[in-house]
Amino acid sequence: MKKLPAEAEEAPRKIYGRKRDRVYLYVRNKILTREFRPGAMIDPQEIADTLDVSRTPIQEALTRLEQEGFIEIIPQVGIFVRTPTSEELFEKLISRAVLEGLLTKWATPRIGDEELRLLEELAELMNAGQLTAEAYSLVNREFHNVIHVASGLHYVRLLVEHQWNLVDYTAVIDFVFQP
Repeated sequence: MKKLPAEAEEAPRKIYGRKRDRVYLYVRNKILTREFRPGAMIDPQEIADTLDVSRTPIQEALTRLEQEGFIEIIPQVGIFVRTPTSEELFEKLISRAVLEGLLTKWATPRIGDEELRLLEELAELMNAGQLTAEAYSLVNREFHNVIHVASGLHYVRLLVEHQWNLVDYTAVIDFVFQP
């Protein structure tokens, strides 16, 4: 099971002051780390107890997660972690490719020598062929993140981050949870 760094677990409390944002990050992290597995029911009361928040920020966060494709809310039945369809995954990959091209174009004139050295080191690590699949994925993501940050396009970076999370989540479902 993928474990987020301690600072990522703390991020909802440190960075986001609004309760709905804390709830959103908490549930999304549980989904991305597979603590909430595909098809699992999410208990809003458990979230309320854990984060000490009322139902309103929970509902706001869950609505956002549903819009992003991480969960499905079925009235009078429950809230479930969903598995995106192959069509959704295809569209996420296409949109991520387009957005990453834009980030790269904006990063090109802004990137510094330090970032270039880091990109070279990360590329060497990936090309060495000695990384596990999980380690390769993390190094690859960091490689792209260096470029994304250099672009200076914060909002586009957030869009790509969402696409990347959902694609990674879907890939793990396909390889780990399918018979």
